[in-house]
Amino acid sequence: MRRCFLRFFLFSVLFYTASSNVDEHEPIYKFGVLAGEPASLDGSKSVSVGSWEECVEECESDFECILASQKSPGQCNLFPWNTVSDVKKKESGGEEMVAFRLYTNEPSCELNLPTLLHGRTYPLYPNITEEYLWRIDTLDDGYHITYMKTVQEDKMVCGNWSWNRPYADGCNPECRLSMIQLYAEPGELANPLRNFSSTNWDDCVQECYQSNRCVVVYFDEETTKCGYHQVDDILHFVQKATADSGKRGAIKVNLNNETCKYTTEQLLNDTYYPLYPNITEEYMWRIDTLDDGYNITYLKTVQEDNMVCGNWSWNRPYADGCNPECRLSMIQLYAEPGELANPLRNFSSTNWDDCVQECYQSNRCVVVYFNEETTKCGYHEAVDVLHFVQKATADSGKRGAIKVNLNNETCKYTTEQLLNGTYYMMDNSTLYVDVFWGVMDNVQYPNRLTFWSIRTYEEHYVVMFYHDEKYSLYSAQTPRCPINLFPIEISSPLSPIQPLCYRPFIAPNITQVRAKTLCNRLGLDLMPAVYYEFAGPIRGKIAVRSNLMPAWSFPGNRNWNVWVGLERDNQCVNKSNAYCSGNQQWQYSNPSLAIIYYQSPRDTIDFYWGTNEPDMSADKCNTTEVDINGFYCASESQKYLLYLPKYADVAASYGYVDYPPYGPIDLY
Repeated sequence: MRRCFLRFFLFSVLFYTASSNVDEHEPIYKFGVLAGEPASLDGSKSVSVGSWEECVEECESDFECILASQKSPGQCNLFPWNTVSDVKKKESGGEEMVAFRLYTNEPSCELNLPTLLHGRTYPLYPNITEEYLWRIDTLDDGYHITYMKTVQEDKMVCGNWSWNRPYADGCNPECRLSMIQLYAEPGELANPLRNFSSTNWDDCVQECYQSNRCVVVYFDEETTKCGYHQVDDILHFVQKATADSGKRGAIKVNLNNETCKYTTEQLLNDTYYPLYPNITEEYMWRIDTLDDGYNITYLKTVQEDNMVCGNWSWNRPYADGCNPECRLSMIQLYAEPGELANPLRNFSSTNWDDCVQECYQSNRCVVVYFNEETTKCGYHEAVDVLHFVQKATADSGKRGAIKVNLNNETCKYTTEQLLNGTYYMMDNSTLYVDVFWGVMDNVQYPNRLTFWSIRTYEEHYVVMFYHDEKYSLYSAQTPRCPINLFPIEISSPLSPIQPLCYRPFIAPNITQVRAKTLCNRLGLDLMPAVYYEFAGPIRGKIAVRSNLMPAWSFPGNRNWNVWVGLERDNQCVNKSNAYCSGNQQWQYSNPSLAIIYYQSPRDTIDFYWGTNEPDMSADKCNTTEVDINGFYCASESQKYLLYLPKYADVAASYGYVDYPPYGPIDLY
């Protein structure tokens, strides 16, 4: 600025009117200097300087300064945004020098002031064009400055989350969930931020808005990192930052009929908010404004002393969570039935509180769901296809809860721990399961309890059931399978001889890629082709037929199309050589499940695939435009699933007595 200051000053006094010669660079702040005088010094800051040039530089270094003036040597007045309205021209008695802050891409030494000082609007903060603006207009006797906190509100939706509240549409239903945007960064004692993927502020604040976990979000313009805190993080102090710091932040608030009419200042001081709409007894926030930041006080409940068993709220462990009456608990979620689920069984409740209580009281109910739009309450029992519980957002109106039996250890867990890798045991009293042990028999056997697990994935929670890996209702040759999987006895005509557990799933037009994923999340694998009549005669019956559990049977006795866990080796696609012959050309979803029945002659494999099929092309394996009825998942005997705990260990963790007998011989 110094090297063109004199030339800039001379041209400015003469109102240089040549072509603006706009360059190709982004606009930056520059100063237009001319003779004139503010109508009043009210609101200005006085500083001592050695020269007029230093006075302008003082204004340049203060991002809130929009005008500098000097009447006598050594004295400089700086005017922050919204403190000066009128500036007199020299012809109207202005005896000083003034410098207007402008935001332009015109060359600094060739500013076209008549244009820049008439009808132009400038932002206080770079690249923020919807709030904290000022407009300069040229009058006969001087210049008039108008200030705007926001642009025209009639063009905004939910106020564009700008500072100037209340908004015209702020009490509309779609605007009740709002973001208070700030210049801020995490304060003292805060936990490390959780990561979002956004690399700009607009996407960052939207990502928080869409996440029902995010409460406060931050963005650093220098690193382009977006991070957030959720309700159970240490986030109590939000540190104020300056607009030129590149530190952005936003606090998510749920507004009610009263708070939707508040100014931003009111929202940020001594106001309470619910984390979830219409839930005003838990997850409440209070925000207070301090000199250097905003203080957030988190209330698990409005009156925590009145809670029983934590009111089944998210913020575990509870003060009374290990009391005997709290061991049977409901993990409340925003959720709906996921992939493969069969139709819900009906409860009579028409609101969420009654719905979750109805499940709690029923010893058959394992997972319960409620739809706020239809006011329907439904549930799944353990024998249903309930494995995938689909996550939903807090504003979706989809509620869900999973019932769990807690022991002396798990009653101390956080909700996140309960939902990821924890094993539970049913007691056949408060929580009961009909055990489908075999191919044709539905047997309830009270001495052998069921244990089960919940795991968390990005889009859903996965529930899977198991039993005593040593016990069998049949002969020693029948493998001990996870609950609701069919055993194939080793006496079946398989080569090599090997026990196998399997289960079909109806999933029309599912892709092979997705089928593999779902099997894997159940701790299983896509089942290989077993023999020429795939899943055919077992004990003289057809294994997959309609008179078994309809929820997981294919209709009819034959002619269904399913994905199987046998793929052509990528190196053998469209090739025929010594390596790619016989069994070497195949890859199995799990090598331990490589069960092939050889017809005569015994060096051939009789599969119903065409020449050079499958070719493993993506257009066939990852498309829904294939005539597919579903898929089979399979595993070894439960005993050999090394990721599972042993039945006796889970039972012992609950203090349950183990009841013999086991099967005749413990082979598989």
